[in-house]
Formats: sequence, C-alpha cells, structure tokens
Amino acid sequence: MRFIKTACIAALRVFLTVWYGLVRLFVRKKDAVAFISRESDEITTEFRLLSEELAVRRPQTVQIFCCKRAAKAEMGLSYIREIHSQLKALAKARVAVIDTYCIPVSLLSHRRLTVIQLWHAITIIKQFGWQTVGKPEGTDPAVAKAMRMHHGYDAVIAGSEQMRPILAATMRQPIEKIYALGLPLSDQILATDGDEVKKRFLAAHPEAAGKRIISYVPTMRRGSAVPCRELLDAVNAAEECIFVSLHPVDLMTEIEPGDGIIVDSSFTSQDSVFFADVVVTDYSGTSAEAVLAGKPLLFYVPDIGQYTADCGLNIDPREHFPTLTYADARSMMEVIRASAYDRGALEQVRGTLVGSCDGRSTQRITDMIVGALEA
Repeated sequence: MRFIKTACIAALRVFLTVWYGLVRLFVRKKDAVAFISRESDEITTEFRLLSEELAVRRPQTVQIFCCKRAAKAEMGLSYIREIHSQLKALAKARVAVIDTYCIPVSLLSHRRLTVIQLWHAITIIKQFGWQTVGKPEGTDPAVAKAMRMHHGYDAVIAGSEQMRPILAATMRQPIEKIYALGLPLSDQILATDGDEVKKRFLAAHPEAAGKRIISYVPTMRRGSAVPCRELLDAVNAAEECIFVSLHPVDLMTEIEPGDGIIVDSSFTSQDSVFFADVVVTDYSGTSAEAVLAGKPLLFYVPDIGQYTADCGLNIDPREHFPTLTYADARSMMEVIRASAYDRGALEQVRGTLVGSCDGRSTQRITDMIVGALEA
C-alpha cells in the first residue's frame, strides 16, 4: 500500500510539473500576490486584513485569491479545478501567501516566487507536520517525503519568539526563515469590541443572561470523541452555562444542547472568547485568542496522556502552566466559581504563545510582502 501511494504521488508530481510548464507558457509574471487557502471557501480573516493593507500600500498590485476548503479526505478529483486555479495564480504572482500545506507550492519548483507561510493557527500547542510523521495522528513517513511536506517556503510567520523553534521543527525549516511578526488575526482580536459580541450572543440566548458563561473550545481527536462528559455534568445550570464550540472538522463528538449547555454554530470559537467570562480549552489555539482578549483561561486535559502519545505536544500545559491546568472537571469548576485564577500565569501564557502580537502584525507582514515585490 505504501509503495502504491508513493508511486501515485511520483506520477502526480510529473503530471503537475508538465501541467505547470504549459500554464507558464500562457501566463506571464506580474506585480501580483496570490493568497491560497484550503481552510475556507471564503477569503479568510488573515487574507482580508493583508489584502486591505496591501491595497492601500500598493494599489497597482494584482491580488489573486484561491480559497477552497479541502480536508485530506476531500482532496480527490473534485479538487483538480482548484489545483489548476492555484497553478495559474502561482505562475502569475511574485509572492504567494498560504495558510496550510499547499500541494503545488511544495511539490513543484518555482521561478521568481516568494512563498510566505502564515499557518492557520495563531499559536502552536499540539505537534503537527514533521513532528507527527509516523505517529497515529500523523502522516506516513514515505508519503510525507514524497509530498515534500512543507517544502519551498521563504518565510514562516510566528506569534512569538518561543514559537520560532517549534515552527522550525514542524516544517523542517531553518530557524532563520521563521519570523516572529505576530499574526494578522491577533490585530483583529485586539481591536474587537467584546461588548458588542456579548450583546449579540445574549440576544440569541437570553437564558444565559445573569449567569456565568463558560466557553469550552476543545481541539479535535482523530478517531475518538472529545472527553467532555464529566465537564458538562459538572455545570450548575442555575448559576452558569457552558457554550461548546467543537472543531469544524470534528465528526466524532456529538453534544446535544440542554439545560445549561449551549451549542450554536452561528457563533464561532473566536466569538465565544468575547462573550465568555472564562475560556476552557485543551490543546487548541483558542488559548492564544483568550489571553489576547484579556479573558481568564483554563486547560482541561483529562486525556493528556493518551493525546501526548497519539499526537504529541509542543507546549505541555501541565509543565508550562500548572496552576491553570486540570484533569478533574469538578476541581476546575470550583476555581471558576471562586474566580481564583492565577493572573501571573495568564501573563506567562500570553508571552509564550503570542508575545509578538501587539496590534501591528498586519503592517509588518505587509512590509515583508512589499519588500519581496520590490526586490
């Protein structure tokens, strides 16, 4: 099976190389930037912020967007048309900004193209990429090598100095290519009026008015459900409610709304950071969003032993933030009800995860894009 997969990838690379060569015969390089994502069918917040800043700085620059959501399991024949759009964009652009692994970027060779990898998570707590190759939640080593996973980047953007060596390891990039500029999303979080978000939430869920609102944002597990039953059972519906925001591609966890439990997909996990009184997560990048928004944060990790074995962690909250980390739901709820948060530890979380995020990240990354265009 492994041989068949790698043989198919080798054939795909040859096919795409020929295809790309033909595209470049008809498409000329321009003063253009390509924004490529398979995280969303819409222009992402990160891309929009960069696009707006770039339009002010260089209105003559052509902007090309290729945004189509596609998990690994969805990247079949139906994705061929999108691949063609990406090839045309890469042939035309002098700068490509991507937010995940992009097949044409890494699998092919390019001329006069600067590639900037933003990644789609504001911080990196759990391991991914080359760190998880060969692990239960990672990629087969032969497949990762054949796909040239995370190959071809000129710059990778990090949210803090502490994230630089982590991103260097996950993407097998030299540390010199990792830039702690902060992420555009952090600019939006810092500028958001949280009161307006909370008003909108309470208008949709008046049952939460006057209660302590807990936002629970767990990351997904491949092949298993999120272990949250004990936490949901610990909620006292008379005094508090818990808003549950599952990972968008989590297909294993089913949670029914009920007394004290709110599930509403019209509000994003980022929204929940603003209307919550406290944010509870495990290994999710929502931890960074919470501290940027100035909200108390706790880590609920009842399965941390298994998760570490299956996926691995770059930041183990038990070691880095022990006074904010709980495996027992009832003990954690006692802390929430007493508002007994370790404020010093919360500041430590912010420095570790998003220390470079100061509201000017979009400007700094645009500086990098403009510099590459004018080089």
